[in-house]
Amino acid sequence: MFLLKFAGFAGIVLVNDGIIQLPNVPNAQDFIFIYGVQAAIPNMFMWGILAVIVLAAVMSTTDRLMLTVGTYFSWDIYKKILKPDAPDNKVLLVSQISVFVAAAVTLLLALNPPDMLVWLIWAGIGIMFSTFAVPLLAGLYWRRATREGALGSMALGLIASLVFGGISYFKLAKLPMHFSFYAFVIAVVAMILVSLITRPTSDKVLDETMTGWYISK
Repeated sequence: MFLLKFAGFAGIVLVNDGIIQLPNVPNAQDFIFIYGVQAAIPNMFMWGILAVIVLAAVMSTTDRLMLTVGTYFSWDIYKKILKPDAPDNKVLLVSQISVFVAAAVTLLLALNPPDMLVWLIWAGIGIMFSTFAVPLLAGLYWRRATREGALGSMALGLIASLVFGGISYFKLAKLPMHFSFYAFVIAVVAMILVSLITRPTSDKVLDETMTGWYISK
């Protein structure tokens, strides 16, 4: 992540100094990495090797994300919630359909990328942070955390991130910090309050899972 940020900063400097010139398209910033590499490595042979490396990384990441989407819809939603008695072939079919739909939508967005594509990427990171970070950390280190507290934290964190994300995107109000920070605070409060008013997890389970500050011991 830091290397990507440094590459972006370097690309901005190259543009401002007139070393590279981005194309006149709506999403010109998406070309900054490619043009920067072309300016730094003019040798076409080395550029070809780098292009293969980048494409391999893109393909492996895309495969993982597509499989994750298929697993979420087929197993976490269809199998566990909608139809627990579904046979394996039906679960596999739902996974295949989910992957196909996700790939088709991604292809359509890639053909005509929206102006808010970069915003969506950071919004997705912020939504995941405000939804999953608190239950994960509390489940590892806070012995008073409960299942109900984790569910409440995830639900309110997701809702709050969508609300504050909409406020930030549509500029309904000026937020001095990224919208995920406010959703994260709400998730923390929900985790604490719901956990304290629900039945605590047994010490036997907590000891077997080594929940708490064992890392400090």
